[in-house]
Amino acid sequence: MRFQIQSALEKRLNGVNQYDVKRVITKATWAEIRTAYASGIGLREIARNMDIPAGTVLARAKREGWSRQRENAKALAKREDTAKVVTPFEAASATMQQRGERHLGRMANIVEKTMPHVEAMEPDGHFR
Repeated sequence: MRFQIQSALEKRLNGVNQYDVKRVITKATWAEIRTAYASGIGLREIARNMDIPAGTVLARAKREGWSRQRENAKALAKREDTAKVVTPFEAASATMQQRGERHLGRMANIVEKTMPHVEAMEPDGHFR
């Protein structure tokens, strides 16, 4: 009886009772909720912070399989973090490339040092 009186009073004062209005949650809001959940925030905390009933958020997450998707993403990220195994061929190839780059650097240095001397030489037939 008391609830009915209070409800009637609220309707009279506010025009509409807050429980009689069905709130529509936009796609953008659901995207924000999903992103927050994917970043590690709990569903109940998200619902509390966004002033949405927890049951609504939990039901949507279960229906769309958010927890499974989050676990798959975590597993994929963990797999990418593991160290890559290098084959002996790849190691040898990398070593040879480093040696080649060092040799090329040394040759460029030698050419830089000798070019002024070669350019200063008289073209009197030393290059026959």
